Amino acid sequence: MTSPWASEAMGMPVAPFSLGYVKGMLRASTALALLHMFWHHGQADALLQTFRALKESCSTVYVFHIQLPSVESEVFQNFLLSIRDSISKPPNFITWLHTLRQLKQKGYEDSAAVISRFNALVPKSAWLVGAKANALGNVMALFPSSLIQDLETHVSKWGWEGSALSDDCLSTKKVLPTHMHKAPHKSWKQLCSMSETATALTFKRIIRDHEKPGACRKKVDKQKVESLAETAALLVNLSTQMMEQFPVKMQDVETHIFEAWLDGSHGWDLELHEVQTEKREKLAVTDVEMFRDVIDMLKCQRPVASTRSSEILLIRLDEDKWTLILKQLEYDFQAFRVYLSKMQSFEVAVHHAKLEWNKRRREEAAQWSTQWMSQKCHIFAYDPQSTGQLNRLLAEHCLALLKNNSLEKTAVATLSYLNWSAPASRSQSSQDAEATCFCQLVAEQPQNLGLLLSPVFHYKVHQRHALEHFLLKTLSGRGVDVDSQAVLMYKERKDARDTRPLLYPLRIVRPYVDMGPTEFTQDETETGPGKRKARVHPVVHFWQGARLLSTGRTEEAEQVPNTQLKFVEDLSDTALPLTTDDYASVRGGKRFEQIGASAALKLLESLVDKDLPNGTHAVVLVDLALGVGDMFWAWLERCKALRFPLLFLGATSDPMTLEWFQHHCLEELSEKLLSEDLKLPGFTPKSTEPPADVLLSAPPVPQLNLCTVRPGPTIAIPEKVIAEWSTNPNHGIEFQNLLKEMVEEFGEPKPANQTKATGDGQQEPSPKKRRLTEPLETVPVEKMPDTKLVEAAVNGLKKDLAGKITLRIDGSQGWWLVNVSQTSCTIAAGTVVAGFGTGNFHHQPRKGQEVAEVDNEKLLLCDMSVAESILMNGKLENLSEVLHAKELQKGKAEICYHAVTQKAGDMKAFDIVRQVEVYFKPNPKVQGQVEDGGEIKLNKGTGSFAALVPFSSFQAFKHAAVIWSMRWSPKGLMPIKPQICLRGDLVLDGQTAVKL
Repeated sequence: MTSPWASEAMGMPVAPFSLGYVKGMLRASTALALLHMFWHHGQADALLQTFRALKESCSTVYVFHIQLPSVESEVFQNFLLSIRDSISKPPNFITWLHTLRQLKQKGYEDSAAVISRFNALVPKSAWLVGAKANALGNVMALFPSSLIQDLETHVSKWGWEGSALSDDCLSTKKVLPTHMHKAPHKSWKQLCSMSETATALTFKRIIRDHEKPGACRKKVDKQKVESLAETAALLVNLSTQMMEQFPVKMQDVETHIFEAWLDGSHGWDLELHEVQTEKREKLAVTDVEMFRDVIDMLKCQRPVASTRSSEILLIRLDEDKWTLILKQLEYDFQAFRVYLSKMQSFEVAVHHAKLEWNKRRREEAAQWSTQWMSQKCHIFAYDPQSTGQLNRLLAEHCLALLKNNSLEKTAVATLSYLNWSAPASRSQSSQDAEATCFCQLVAEQPQNLGLLLSPVFHYKVHQRHALEHFLLKTLSGRGVDVDSQAVLMYKERKDARDTRPLLYPLRIVRPYVDMGPTEFTQDETETGPGKRKARVHPVVHFWQGARLLSTGRTEEAEQVPNTQLKFVEDLSDTALPLTTDDYASVRGGKRFEQIGASAALKLLESLVDKDLPNGTHAVVLVDLALGVGDMFWAWLERCKALRFPLLFLGATSDPMTLEWFQHHCLEELSEKLLSEDLKLPGFTPKSTEPPADVLLSAPPVPQLNLCTVRPGPTIAIPEKVIAEWSTNPNHGIEFQNLLKEMVEEFGEPKPANQTKATGDGQQEPSPKKRRLTEPLETVPVEKMPDTKLVEAAVNGLKKDLAGKITLRIDGSQGWWLVNVSQTSCTIAAGTVVAGFGTGNFHHQPRKGQEVAEVDNEKLLLCDMSVAESILMNGKLENLSEVLHAKELQKGKAEICYHAVTQKAGDMKAFDIVRQVEVYFKPNPKVQGQVEDGGEIKLNKGTGSFAALVPFSSFQAFKHAAVIWSMRWSPKGLMPIKPQICLRGDLVLDGQTAVKL
């Protein structure tokens, strides 16, 4: 029977009979089915001739087709028809449940909104509100789909009126899987907890009772349903305890316990009723007779008593003893397997609980950091090409900052800071905007002051003084005084090769202030007519007591080492790495302008170190060239020592710098809050470890017959049993095989109470030590292949190995590691034997979902989805362990250009999927000469060795691999460069070569 609305409605295809209810559908379907049955048996004509009215009625079927705008409107139309007259009734609970579930599949996710729209169309008597509406939401959210299907099948079979269900029994909260019944004792809390299994058993019992003979077929009341739910919870939880203590399968529990109770077993009902009535404080599963019977039936006896008794040894024969030993060991192994499974689930649950706890810690710290930053600090970006935008934005942010702190602009002093130590690193438009805003801020109020770092770097030789003169001339004509000088001092250079100066020149910029005509000096009034002093500073200056103005220098600061210099990174998904150096190097003007947080703090301490004078309530620090935020971190540190508000405004002309700094700043502030290096009123960081009530308790160690549980955990058979049965003439070989299988499955147990020997010098090998698994192919040096393409000394080895190890490629593209010395040596795993030299990264966009084709012989794909190891800080590390450690520390671990998700059930395993194709293209600068025979002799080792051969040759490696050097960036693990590294420790004899 086709549906009149089978065509598309509102763009959504609606299948016949897929929704609710069509008026008259049941009667029409019944009549057609009856006619079809008679026609099938050849009696249709007789039926129609006998019942003339039926023939006339069925000859023509009229359908009133209503075109409705949506599926929801169609449902409402059917429901309105069902409540229109006195014969029909409003939709029942199951009808609503089925309809809402079907609507959800059609895109109507908000069921509450659907119900609200329906209530607006019908009289109040037909509203769906209160407990019934709440119960619908609970059933849809908490009941398993299989149970909902069973309920719908039951109502479909018996009809709503004839079914066992009612609105009351479905509306009670005591049947929900999340409910906990009232416990008579603390020990009963677990026994009284509902679950999805208990909820399903409750309604299955109701349905089965209803299907019994008619005398018992009636609707159950709410009290009966709640009583059954409490009994089902007790039954399920006791069954769970039994499976924890005995090696019983879930299939056996369902067959011998759940099915018996569902069938209405009087034994189970009486036993459970007795347990609920007695309410023993300490209830064990073996205290219930019906459970003991099941355990006995499944032959899961508790651990068998020791057989050491001399009477038993005299009676039992050797075969009986062996049978007993096998049963005991079988029980022990199965119990230990269950224990290992529980321990694994426990460890995973604890791991996820710790991750969730750490995530909440960091989210709370980030929320407080963001709130505090918005009150004490504003940072923004501007367009240097837009004239006056910097001044306008700075004024807006300054007013907002003062308003947040209830301050007036006239009651604050402004300290403006401009870092022009390397002006060549910024555009001319940025310098013009900074100069205009800097002079305006300084000249705005008498209590304002400016601090200018003069140039110390220029790309053109001998042009620094000319540049400084040009910049000072730019400032001097804008109402400020730039004559005062000072110096920023450093203690010493961290690297003798560093060219950064230890003295950075400063200009202290102050506003010009005109004095009144009656303000004369004493000398001028005695010697002649008074002359007005113009464009001089007032006698009492706001900053006059500052140490920098009186001494002209700061205290010595620590210089930032080259390896700790920061650089701004692009945080977009397809942004490429900036460098192929292991330590991200910052060069040129970007290196000179990073004075470091220590130097910036010395500047602030030399200026802002005393209480404010009367009438001034705060100081606003303005950094017009934010850079990497050295002055921001100095401001943050200085705020701890001051007793008055010190606010911060930062500006940058680069939106990427703003995005990077905000991300970096939020991370650092959150870390400082969690480590209590920064303290905010009202914020107390959560403990590093979650409290005990958040974590689950570890499963108890099982009680075993013979074996003992050792740390690991692993299992061990007593030495006495091994000694007795491993040499048994009849069963010795069988026992040895059993022992071998146990070690293979559970691992070899360590001796009990093992202590390290003090004099033998032997130690257990480190578990992290990497060994080569493939057999080594070694040959003496004199027997190596004659054809030689290229050979060079391996770089970066320890001093004792320098010059002794060379790398050779023969004519057949075979790679050989050669020990040219006379002594044996060990080369550690992760040693870089060859590099690709300098190079660039390239992003190749996909064509739809397909990866674009590239020349794989010249481009090396960065693919972490197939990588097992990486190089971190020059050490070979397992990728999963690195991600796991980062996840424990930060709450999440990411890899650039990849999606990382944790595998279910294994907290140290991750699924890594490549999302963006990034390739490395080497640009080697090889120096060497061609010798006789066509051999290439390299002068600078193997730094560019790998770029000389086709990349496909790396697939033949057995003991080496292409491994990526990685570093942590704001986006996650960022690739630095690929290198050829050893997979494991390699011992190489003198005058011997090994093929990689």
